[in-house]
Amino acid sequence: MLLRRVIEHVKAQNWTAVALDFVIVVVGVFIGIQVANWNDGLADRAKEVQALEGLRSDFEQMEVTLNRAVAFHERAFAGLHAVIKAIEEGELTDTDRPQFEDGLRYCYRTAAVTAVSSTLTELSSSGQIGLLRDATLRKALTEYEIFRESEKFGHQAVRDMILLYTRDCTAHFDYDIYANRPGTYDDSAWAFRLSEIGDYDFEEMKKDEDFREAMFELREFQLFDLNWYLNARQRVKDIRRLLDGDAPEDTAR
Repeated sequence: MLLRRVIEHVKAQNWTAVALDFVIVVVGVFIGIQVANWNDGLADRAKEVQALEGLRSDFEQMEVTLNRAVAFHERAFAGLHAVIKAIEEGELTDTDRPQFEDGLRYCYRTAAVTAVSSTLTELSSSGQIGLLRDATLRKALTEYEIFRESEKFGHQAVRDMILLYTRDCTAHFDYDIYANRPGTYDDSAWAFRLSEIGDYDFEEMKKDEDFREAMFELREFQLFDLNWYLNARQRVKDIRRLLDGDAPEDTAR
């Protein structure tokens, strides 16, 4: 209809009317584009809100998980340190015995937890992380994923190395499978029980160089995992602050 009218105006050499029709077309197209962009913007903002809600939920749970991993490795490291201390000093006191036995109990164990955000994984894999308008938040999330991926192989290498020392670290004690000791965690969701340490020969432990070396190496492996989980937890805390609109802590990593 508009095209026919333009043609009629051109034939009649009514240039004012032609210009007016042209303006109407341009304005109509502009308004249409703006409305489409506005609708797309509203849709993107709705997706952003949904993504932020998912990230807040994921990272809240990730911090809980990492707290438990940190507690596990702190206990394992302290126990292994107590074993090494007792061997170097040549005596095991009743006061040191509970932590010493913790070292035996946790010597070859690791906290196999995965601090992954399903929301972040989906945003990254679909190329929609740009929906998040906060550039600082996007950068922190991207760096967290790079950090997590880069350390994944390191963790596996540590676990493989731990297996090499399992025989030496367990050579001089038995588990009492009929007596249980509370595990690392207090809450029912993560609570577990381990067998009590049974008979062990401290004098043989002192004389066994392979046992001593195993304990030294396993303590270092526990320290590696502990430092990784501490680093990961700090990153998660920083991201949670950004998600809440606060500035992250200025913490050296």
